[in-house]
Amino acid sequence: MEHLDRMQYKDIWRHYYQSHIGLCLLHPTPNNLNSHSTKLFEYMAAKIPILASDFPDFKKIISEADCGYTTDPFDYGRAADLVIQLKDNRKRNWDLGQNGFRAFQNLYSWQHEAEKLLTLYESFEKSKN
Repeated sequence: MEHLDRMQYKDIWRHYYQSHIGLCLLHPTPNNLNSHSTKLFEYMAAKIPILASDFPDFKKIISEADCGYTTDPFDYGRAADLVIQLKDNRKRNWDLGQNGFRAFQNLYSWQHEAEKLLTLYESFEKSKN
């Protein structure tokens, strides 16, 4: 495993495409508990299975998409076991990555959000007439 320091956004994707697992093991601070980490969606877009903190929103996103696992971020043994499971089961790793990508395309992409916004704008226009 290689730990990389901060890098420019344009350089991140090259590393994503070379990665096997996306880690999003954040501490349960108020900010982390009340937001959706961009990393989750970037990992989905890059077809990387996710190992994330077991926050309620993270658990919901990951379990509904079947794109990874969640764990207590302070349970290092469980996190290590899950990483080893993903490393050792390449088929499951690939399936989780594909599942995440489908969820990203169908639920979390900007294209999907644009379609929802256009529908909303059209309903506003109709209600004005």
